[in-house]
Amino acid sequence: MCRHKIETAGEYCAPLQPGEQAYMKLQKRLLAILLAVTLLTATLTGCGLFTAPEGTDADENPEVTPGPIPIDLSVPCDGSITIAYVPSDAINPYTSTSRDNLSVAGLIYEGLYALGENFTAVPTLAQGLTTLDGRRYTLEIQSGITFHNGTQLTVEDVIYSLNRARNSTLFGGRLDIISGYERRYDADGTVLDYEMDITLTRVHGNLPVLLTFPIIRQGTFGWNAPPGTGPYSFVSEDGPPRLISFAEHRYSAYLPIDTIYLEEVITMEQMTAHFNSGTLDILALELTAVGEPRLAASREMRHFEAGLMDYVGFNIRRPEVRQAEVRQAISYAIDRVYITDNIMRGNAVASTLPLHPSLFYYDHMLAADFSFDLNFARQILAGEATLDRPEWQDENDEGDEGGDAHIIPPPAPDTPADGPAEDADEEDGEEDEEEPPPVQLTLLVASGNTNRMEVAVYIAANIAELGYQVIVDDRPYNEFLAALEAGDFDLFYGQVRLQPDFDLTELLFGSLAFGGVSGLVDRWLIDDFLASGQADRAERAYRMCREILTEVPFVVIGFRHLSVATQRGVVVGMQPTQENVYQNVWEWIINLPSQEEAEVE
Repeated sequence: MCRHKIETAGEYCAPLQPGEQAYMKLQKRLLAILLAVTLLTATLTGCGLFTAPEGTDADENPEVTPGPIPIDLSVPCDGSITIAYVPSDAINPYTSTSRDNLSVAGLIYEGLYALGENFTAVPTLAQGLTTLDGRRYTLEIQSGITFHNGTQLTVEDVIYSLNRARNSTLFGGRLDIISGYERRYDADGTVLDYEMDITLTRVHGNLPVLLTFPIIRQGTFGWNAPPGTGPYSFVSEDGPPRLISFAEHRYSAYLPIDTIYLEEVITMEQMTAHFNSGTLDILALELTAVGEPRLAASREMRHFEAGLMDYVGFNIRRPEVRQAEVRQAISYAIDRVYITDNIMRGNAVASTLPLHPSLFYYDHMLAADFSFDLNFARQILAGEATLDRPEWQDENDEGDEGGDAHIIPPPAPDTPADGPAEDADEEDGEEDEEEPPPVQLTLLVASGNTNRMEVAVYIAANIAELGYQVIVDDRPYNEFLAALEAGDFDLFYGQVRLQPDFDLTELLFGSLAFGGVSGLVDRWLIDDFLASGQADRAERAYRMCREILTEVPFVVIGFRHLSVATQRGVVVGMQPTQENVYQNVWEWIINLPSQEEAEVE
């Protein structure tokens, strides 16, 4: 069943099994022009799939005009598929700094597992993964897998790639959990080429989603394009740079096209020009980073889930937000659905929990109980409503330091600041008492992105409905980060890319636990959730989320989508994921009319 909506068609398309492709023919494509812009950063140049560090100054939105642009029928079909890349950078998943090249790498390299829809792990090069205690796993890889240079895949290549991945920016964080590995031997003491043991620092019940790092041939880390095992290999000799189908791949017979051409794209202006001329055929986007691009009326846009979480953090060392009741009220006061559906223009999904709503263990009833409710937020601040604490929570919780500092917010905006008591005071000869000034809160946000600023301003307006005076303090990314580390904020608007297992350790206890929140939530709840298996993950996720919603170390806004745009009718059966927009390319059908057919049209 397909879960990717094609907006121009207004319907869902079913991905086709490889064997069905010989029986299918698509309608001839209409010519299209795509104008798109995407996020450029100081550390990852170019455009493409992967999310940049939050709030970098280089992601300033260009001027774009929403809405479709007319189809230019003078643009010819060239009968080929072309995607973008940066020739000055490597096509190497461990050394490349180009977003485009990292996107291209999804066609060249494979992992032990692939991250599928709804953040599930799909075996790719792994044959099996077993454990008795959740800390020591035995990995078996497939035999008979061939690299592009003709050598056979063994665990030596897996170990080599694992060590490269542990030191990489993209994969290092998730692999910190691996403390060691060992080769396995048979009864005669002969080393096994396809088995190894992996030891973890703690129990983990969902390890496959972390083992998606690309496998390269051992000893090729410094190569421009190391041999991989993917469906396409990189070729730059005897013609333009291109990807050609790999005959030894297990699905080579089902690949929809033999050659994919690579077009040089270095600047945003170049990318725009290539799309306007019809040179590029597929474009990966993060629309919340660049604003809604002005795409051709004939384009098809597919949105897919990602672990890109937006949230509001607190500095509990500040008396204004030290008490849990204040943070709870702020959480109830934020209209997440309006933010994702309107300000983010549907390019994100609202979430009350720190888990993506597409996960099978996402508790929608719990999320509904803690969703937007301004009246209930005001009742909490007035002492007229309280949240029941989870049964496992210590009644003598020490999370609210200095509990004697009770904060009473000012009257809500619809409450009159002065009333008829003024005349009575004059009769008694007493001077009027001045209304106390509103409690002031500073919301810190990284500047440089229009959409992010719009969201921050709206969040400030939501909180102001509780009677607070909220000042939005926007700073360049480096200054934003320095202010976080120095604790120079009451609240901040953050964006983070969570790992596929939705590990919250860094947010609650690690380098991202700004504002002294590391003592608010019991760590065993996080560890218990990560250790859970399929059978008990929903229950343990509920316990973890219930305490987070009660103590409120941060308030989740939602999760941003990633998107891929194509010209209408070019591709059917796409299954993009946050780690590979070309996932299962052998299940695609590509319709490419010839130059002569295009001229007839």
